[in-house]
Amino acid sequence: MSYDWTPEMRDRYDELVRAARERSVPATTHYTREEWRWCGDVGLLGLSVPESHGGSGLDALGTASAMEAFGYGYADMGLVFAAAAHLFACAMPIAEHGTAEIRQQVLPRLCDGRWIAGNAATEDEAGSDLTSLATKAVRTADGYRISGEKSFVSNGPVADVFVVYATTDPALGFLGVSAFVVERDRPGVTVCPRWPRRCCPGARPAGCTCPTRRCQPARGSARRVRVPPSSSRPCAGNAAACSQATSD
Repeated sequence: MSYDWTPEMRDRYDELVRAARERSVPATTHYTREEWRWCGDVGLLGLSVPESHGGSGLDALGTASAMEAFGYGYADMGLVFAAAAHLFACAMPIAEHGTAEIRQQVLPRLCDGRWIAGNAATEDEAGSDLTSLATKAVRTADGYRISGEKSFVSNGPVADVFVVYATTDPALGFLGVSAFVVERDRPGVTVCPRWPRRCCPGARPAGCTCPTRRCQPARGSARRVRVPPSSSRPCAGNAAACSQATSD
């Protein structure tokens, strides 16, 4: 693979830096929907998602250079972090491992900014160790029932949809963990108010000095949340692959 930038990549980089620098950061404790829709309008939320599902279909180098331009040009790292978490931890696992139905339903909304996605993997006791998750997904006649709590959901306070990791068969280890697409408005889903970052213990969001302070995490819980088997299950028994897609 060549790591030399093409003229198209350089032009895209310069345009994104210019566009980002022209925007002012609102005086809010969290990024706004208007900012988010702008990210969708300029293509940042679907950089590496296939064009057939609303993205730009860029390769790894093109995606990295575009995200670098956004971070270099925009004054708020919170929005940059939020967009990266949305794309790499949610959209890409769905794009690479989701069913055709869920890709068609969800990805266009994630790419154009209509929806914000949150990654719900981390738990108090397990951290991000997918083999130790207490959240369970139990098979039923009508799909799955998910119950459990998540402790650090990126984009949680404002997310419209979550990629939720849950144990389906503890005896199988990492092969017994699945990832589910769960909409925020499903009965049984509760998203707690945003909570202070550990980098600023005891601080309210407005008093936090972290560069990503405008991207606040949240706690979330599921109480017997029904998930249909065909339309909301991107990675059945293959959560390790979903998680790997986050970092690839």
